[in-house]
Amino acid sequence: MKATAMATGKRLPPAPGQKNSTTAPHGGIFMPGAEPSGTTVDPFDVREVIARHRLRFPVEISQPLVLISQIQRCGGTLVSQLLDGHPQLHAHPGELHIGRPNKYFWPNLDLAQPVEALFEALFERPTVENAERGYQKQSAAEAAFDPDYRERVLPFIFDLGLQRQLFLQFAASRPFQSQRDALDAYATSYFNSWLDYQGLYRSPRSVRYWSCFAARLLSKPGNVAAFFADYPDGKVITVLREPVSWYASARRHSHEYADPAAAAELWYESYSRLRDDLEEHEGRYLMLGFEETVEDTEAAMRRVAAFLGIKYRKSMLVPTFNGLPIRSDSSFGARIGVDSSARDRSHDVSEEARNYIQKRAGDLHKSLVKVVDRHAKLYK
Repeated sequence: MKATAMATGKRLPPAPGQKNSTTAPHGGIFMPGAEPSGTTVDPFDVREVIARHRLRFPVEISQPLVLISQIQRCGGTLVSQLLDGHPQLHAHPGELHIGRPNKYFWPNLDLAQPVEALFEALFERPTVENAERGYQKQSAAEAAFDPDYRERVLPFIFDLGLQRQLFLQFAASRPFQSQRDALDAYATSYFNSWLDYQGLYRSPRSVRYWSCFAARLLSKPGNVAAFFADYPDGKVITVLREPVSWYASARRHSHEYADPAAAAELWYESYSRLRDDLEEHEGRYLMLGFEETVEDTEAAMRRVAAFLGIKYRKSMLVPTFNGLPIRSDSSFGARIGVDSSARDRSHDVSEEARNYIQKRAGDLHKSLVKVVDRHAKLYK
C-alpha cells in the first residue's frame, strides 16, 4: 500500500501556479500565525487556512474500491450506509457519479488529455447541490409520498475549489500512467475536500478499502471488465431482492418502473448479467439477500466483514452518514435504523402484476437465492 503524505511527513508538490512553502514548524503541523516568511495566508480566513492544511498534508486514498451495485431499490444504499462507520473503510457518502454520459457507465479516460479535462470527466455533479444544500437522498417520485423529506438534511461541508486543486497537485506529483492513477487522485481529492469527513485522519495501515454504491453500474455490458481492469484488487457486493416486493418499492421511486412488464424485464436483465459475472469472477463478488439484510442485519454484515477481510463491528448494524444516524432510503416512509418492514412489500402489488412478474423473474430469483445461500456458507 502506498504511504500517505500525512503518515510519512512528506507532502505533494504544489499544483501548477501554486506557490511552494517550506516545512511547517510545530511538529510538521501548519499553525495559523506561524507561516513561513513570504506567505500571505490570512489566519482569520477560515477557508484559506483549511485549504492550506489540506493542500499541504493530504491523506492519500489509494486503497482498492468496494463497489456495491445492482438495480435500484434492492438495498445497495442501506449496505453502503452500514459500512459508513467502519474504521477500515473510507465510505463515499452517496451514489458514485464518475461515469459519462451518466452514472451507469464506468469511466473511460483519455490520459493524453490535460489534467484539468480529466478532472472534469470524473467530477460528480451531485456534489455541487449537496455542498450547497446539505445531503439528502430521495427521488421526486418518493417525495410525493413523503413531503417532509426536505427537513431531513444532513451536513456536508465540501470545498469544490479545493477538490480541483488537490487533483491537480496529485497529478503534478506523479503523472498518470494508468486510469487507476487518475482514480486514486480523484478519490484523494474527494475525501480531502469533504471538510467535515469524520474518518479522514485514520492510520493509513488500518484502512483496507474505500467503498461506494453505484446503482445499475454493473448491469451494463463492459462495466465489470472495466472495473476489474482498474481495480484487480477490488471487490463487488450486490443485493438480491424478491422481484414482486422490489417492484412495489421501485414504482414509487421512479416513473421508469410504472409498467410492471417493463420493470420485470429490467429486473431480469440486470440480475441475469450479475449472475453471469458472479460465475466469472468468483471470489470477488458477494451476493446478499435483501430480506436477510433487513431482518438479520448482523448475520448479513458479518458475512460482508468476512468477505472483505475486515473486522466485524457493531457499527455495521446502524445505517449512518458520516457517523450520523440517517433515515432509511425507503419509498414507503423513512425510518431511523434498519427498516425490517421493507422485507415484503408484495401486498402493495395487484394480483395481475404479481403473477406476471413471478412468471418472468421467479425462476431466476430462485436460482440466485441458491447463490446467496452458498455465499452464506462460504463467508462466515
